[in-house]
Amino acid sequence: MEKFTLKDKTVLVTGASSGLGESLAKKSAILGGRVFAAARNLDELKVLSDESKKESGDGKGIIIPVKTDIRNLKSVKNLFDEIDEGGNDIDIVINNAAIGHNSKIQDISDGELRDIVNTNLIGSISVTREAINRMLKQNNGHLVFVSSLAGKLAFPNLSIYSATKFGIEGLAESIREELSETGINVTTVRPGVMDTNFFATAGMNEFADTMKNKMQSPDDVADEIINAIANKSHDVTIGSDKRFMLLLKLLPKSIARKLLPYIT
Repeated sequence: MEKFTLKDKTVLVTGASSGLGESLAKKSAILGGRVFAAARNLDELKVLSDESKKESGDGKGIIIPVKTDIRNLKSVKNLFDEIDEGGNDIDIVINNAAIGHNSKIQDISDGELRDIVNTNLIGSISVTREAINRMLKQNNGHLVFVSSLAGKLAFPNLSIYSATKFGIEGLAESIREELSETGINVTTVRPGVMDTNFFATAGMNEFADTMKNKMQSPDDVADEIINAIANKSHDVTIGSDKRFMLLLKLLPKSIARKLLPYIT
């Protein structure tokens, strides 16, 4: 079987400054891709780019840091303008950027509410619209949506985050149907609990401690996502959580939720 490569491919990864996004950007560059790494923290993106240059070798690609706030439509348009200026087609877009907050819905602030919805859902929609306009002209491309188990089963104190991930699930499914007669592929990936800074920033350190020995590494999840891209998979649940998805189909959600800690 021919080895999968991203040589001469342009890849966009949002939320690329840390965690899963950082791993996806690194691995895409290792496979030869021209990777546009987008995030709000330009300093971290520059460190990522510099590290990638040090590891460069035959067949390796590059990481191009682009300061981007996907909550802002003008910033998203500027990101794609920068991609266009290099004369690049846009081959793969990985909608990865996401944030959360551990709070009952009545306690979440207006600012936190806007940030979560605008980052996780509206931002992904904005990026996807810009990408599709270009991919349709090319008649090829691949859209990847990083969802979550919380996009299939809502958890208490994560109502807004879950709402956005349910939205991502519906968005990807609808777009897949809309683009079924084109050369554009759409993949939904559903990681479980990952060892990133998500839980610290979301105020979920206690939960993270209980799941510490069961967390997936961002590198392992990134490998699974790249494999899904290579195979043009439509829907992928990553890790041992596949067993949870089976239980979710067979059992009432209230029971499946209680069993989650024992099967991940």
